[in-house]
Order: sequence, then C-alpha cells, then structure tokens
Amino acid sequence: MAGRHREPKVLNVNANGQASSSRASFRAWLVLGFRMTLPKEWVWGLTRRTALVGPQTWRSPMNIAICGAGPFGRNLGALLSLAGHQIVFGVRSPPATSAEHPGIDVFHFAESIARSEVIVLAVPGVVAEVPLSASPLAGKIVIDCTNLLNADWTPVILEGGQSNAERLQADFPAARVVKGFNTVFADMLQREVLEAKPVPAATFLCGEDASALSVVAGLAADIGLNPITVGGLSAARYCEALAHLHIQIATNGGRGTQGGFAYV
Repeated sequence: MAGRHREPKVLNVNANGQASSSRASFRAWLVLGFRMTLPKEWVWGLTRRTALVGPQTWRSPMNIAICGAGPFGRNLGALLSLAGHQIVFGVRSPPATSAEHPGIDVFHFAESIARSEVIVLAVPGVVAEVPLSASPLAGKIVIDCTNLLNADWTPVILEGGQSNAERLQADFPAARVVKGFNTVFADMLQREVLEAKPVPAATFLCGEDASALSVVAGLAADIGLNPITVGGLSAARYCEALAHLHIQIATNGGRGTQGGFAYV
C-alpha cells in the first residue's frame, strides 16, 4: 500500500548462487531454458533480477518515488520500472496534462512521496531538502543520490566536513536515509550500457538502518549494479568524495560519463 512502510519478502541465495527455495530454482531454470526464445526485453527483466552479483535476494515490487525528472532520475526510474517496481515521479511543478510525459505518472513532490515507500532524491544536492519538506517521512526510506556541486562542478564543502546525507538525516530524523547511486552517472544507467560492461558497476551504500540498507542493496542489484555496503552514514563523506573523483576522471581525465567503478 502506498504511503506505508513494507519490508520486502526475501529469498536468500548463497554466495555460490544456490537458492534455498524451489521458487528461485524454477525461475533460474525458466531464464536459462527460454533465454533463446524470449524477447530481449523479457530476458533483461528476468536475468537482471537473478544475475549472481554476489549474494542476492528475491524481492516483491516496491512503490518508489523518483524526486526529480532530469536524465539521472528518468534513467534510474526506467531501470527500476523494467525490474518490476512501481514508479512515480515527483517534481516541483507537475505538468498540467499527462500528455507532456506520456506513460509516466508525474505528481507534486508531496503526492509522489505520499504514494511511495522508497524516496529517491534525484535533484541537485543544493536543493535536496526541498522534496523532503513536502510530505511526512516517518518510516520511509530516502535514497540520497545527490552530490553538492558548484556551477563549475567543483565540490561544495559543508562546515565540519559533513556529508549531504548526514545533513539530510539530521534535518529529517523520521526518514531512513541511505546514501547510494551517487557515484553512478546518468549515462551509465541505461540498459545497453550496463549490458556492455564486462563486470557490474559498483554502487556504494551507507546508512544507519540495516533493513533500509538491505532494501536499497536489493534495488541496486535489481537493475544490474553491484551494491557494496560501506558502513554507517558517516561513510557518506567518502562516497561523496568518490563521486567528485569520478567527475574529475570523466571530465579532466577524458574518460566520459559511461564509465563506473567496479570492486573485484
């Protein structure tokens, strides 16, 4: 139900890829047995949910609000929708008619948050608190994908070296804040780009709520990323610093924005 926290149903798969339920075994058999006959779009949805990127879980679909409709939010929302999750977009000023965004549910920040159990912050870091101020957040998971940047893409340094994620958790204590996806460029979050990589790109996660971290790790795995949990929310300082390094590599290093970090 929208607006109510729901822990996902999970099915454990061990490090060798062996599921503890016949349901997972059947699903794996279905993917392997019919891979050559299913349309490519179907194969993507099935294999990305069962790919062995470390220990995995099978999760029920979740209601997710993407706050921000720029390239990063749109691409992440598309991948999560393809993985079976229910996606709505939240913006400051919703379009007057759905014709402006065909096939996409777009609401004001407040309504999108009220409808969802997971909130994805896909807005500029300097205005990350704007969506969260629009609606009660008790029990909701907030994924902070933001990085604080100046107009020239150099980092904004907060007082005391605090991360943006720590600041948001302090300002909105009822939320379950998880830092994640902030080291992944929008251009990476495309099916054909992810498929072309020899190994899954890593996304580094941190937060104080273990169950929220588990949910976000599952979402990352659902879209083909390798989730790596690095500690409590204080570790967001390192995640945000890594994002700034990534920007430096992509721009001054000339590597472009379809690359990512891998942990092997």
